[in-house]
Amino acid sequence: MKVKVHASQNALEIKIGGLPKIQFLSEQINFEDRGYYDFALWAILPIIMRLGSYAKCKFSVSRACYDSVIAVSRIWARWLPELFTEPNFNVDIVDAKVSDNDRILCFFSGGIDSTYSAIRLQEQGVNNLDCLTIHGMDYRFPDINKFQALMDRTSSFRSRMFNKSLVVRTNLYSVYNSINCNPHDGHITHIFALFSCGSLFPDYGTYLIASDYRRDQQFSAHPYGSNSVTNSLIRNANGRLVTRDDDVSRCEKAKKLLQTGIDLSSLSICVDYEFRPQNCGVCSKCVRTKAMFYATSKNIPNIFHDMSIGDDWYKSIDLNSKPGRVFCGDILDAIRLHGLENELGYSEAKKLWEVASVNARNNSF
Repeated sequence: MKVKVHASQNALEIKIGGLPKIQFLSEQINFEDRGYYDFALWAILPIIMRLGSYAKCKFSVSRACYDSVIAVSRIWARWLPELFTEPNFNVDIVDAKVSDNDRILCFFSGGIDSTYSAIRLQEQGVNNLDCLTIHGMDYRFPDINKFQALMDRTSSFRSRMFNKSLVVRTNLYSVYNSINCNPHDGHITHIFALFSCGSLFPDYGTYLIASDYRRDQQFSAHPYGSNSVTNSLIRNANGRLVTRDDDVSRCEKAKKLLQTGIDLSSLSICVDYEFRPQNCGVCSKCVRTKAMFYATSKNIPNIFHDMSIGDDWYKSIDLNSKPGRVFCGDILDAIRLHGLENELGYSEAKKLWEVASVNARNNSF
């Protein structure tokens, strides 16, 4: 399988075998005249692992990137041997000059995790922060208007927290989905799409990603692409990926966001595609997020179209899924910690969660 990269000023394409062309678009960077193409190797890695193909790459990558790709791919091939194999690349490796740049690029989606991390970074006095939001993951690649609505919603928050806001449009995630790169019980490829897009911007020494789960919860959610083990190995020529705030759960983040007193109208949580970037308040993610806010503070911020929270909130969570059980367990812990066992249908929710957890242990499928 041949892999070629074609770059023009603000557009870039990766052609890989007979698959759809992978596209990257950004008005904020010139894609031409690069000595190495680390982003391309990270972009195609899940594809090569999934297809078990030999890849002849018509581009160069840095030694740091190549070594990192091999280390990460070996782990995923061990964790998911039914889905991935170790890649076989033929690619030119160059010893790129490593910069001592202290600039930091944060991946920002507008959800609870990335919003929490941005606030914590500011509280800790971390400077030289820029952010990158990717169009083509939560928002479909052709859907420019809906993605712009997200950017409008988060504009004020981003201007307060970051020096510069960057955007990349890519269809990479849809190409992954076209060959079923994700296992049935987890999301793997988003981390490759994120770091590939981040590596388009080489002037950063650190790329920050907000953790989805607390460290102990990552074991329960496994396999999951963005985790503290494999993230710590991900590098390009100039920088490395760092996982932020994996010492707190989603509920703990929700509590902190309320305690800051900051305007939370920028938060975009909803999984109802027709409703987002607004928050419907009735989809599974909106309901569980309302439960998180209430369980930790008895308060729900006025960011949902439907502000109600019923004692049957847990019925919206798929307890047959690992993420569902993790987040439900997180909410149950918060209810107990804050002495609300007589509210939110705690007893019934706990019973159903326990049954689902035992069933999952007895039959992981």
